[in-house]
Parts: sequence; structure tokens; C-alpha cells
Amino acid sequence: MSRLSFAPVSVEMALDLMHVMTLATRADGVVDPGERRLLDAAGRAVGLGSLPVPESRPAAFRPTRPEPERALLFAGAAWVMVADGRLAQAEQQQLGELGARLGLDAARIRGLWTMAQRAASSVSEQASGAELTVAFASLVQEVLGA
Repeated sequence: MSRLSFAPVSVEMALDLMHVMTLATRADGVVDPGERRLLDAAGRAVGLGSLPVPESRPAAFRPTRPEPERALLFAGAAWVMVADGRLAQAEQQQLGELGARLGLDAARIRGLWTMAQRAASSVSEQASGAELTVAFASLVQEVLGA
């Protein structure tokens, strides 16, 4: 099976990314339709489409993962959290814990947060699925330096 991907990541990385982003949408206790649209767009950007994401991907957080991949996990989570224009306290806490778990330093976290905010603000709430897909693919490419 071949897959079309607008973002340069492996299938395993794509699955891990979608897992972490799905966890991020649950941080405030509510997965709203807008967050679901963002997950669908991200899935398309990394070539997964609307495949179901496994509930458990413990390898997603492995400390031996290359830094750019760990950074992408953080940026993806930040993008899906901030895309609704607000960041709930539970989301802030989860992002802080995620950054620590991924071994990212404070300066890198700030830079990734800025990238995620910029990518999220580049599209409106009425953006099409294609526009959201392009916005996320652009974030992935920026984080990975592609």
C-alpha cells in the first residue's frame, strides 16, 4: 500500500504523532468538532487519512527518539491545543508535562510553541480541510527543517 504524505515522516512517526495529538485533544476533557477536524487534517498531512489511532503507543515517548521527532510531537500537540484560540489550564499543564517527558529544554519549547501558534493562526475557523492540512504540513516541515 502506498501513501501520499505532505509531511516528511515515517509511518511509525505519523502514528506516534497522531497518538500524542489525540491525547492532547483530551487534555481539557472535551474533544470538540473543531479539534476532530484538526486531527483529520493532520492525519491527511502525514499520509494516514482517517485511520483509527491506536489507544496505546508507549514507544511514542521513548527517550532515544531523535530530537527533531520529539520536537514534532510537542509541536503537534501544541498546534491542536491552541488552534481554538485559547489554552485551558489543563492543556497548559499537559504541554508542560509533555515537554519534560520528551526531554525538551525551555528555549526549544518556547520556539516550538511560537511555531505552533503561527501555524494555527494562519488559518481561520472556517478554513477548509485542505487549508488545515497544508497548515499542519507546513508546521511539520518547519519543525523538521525540511
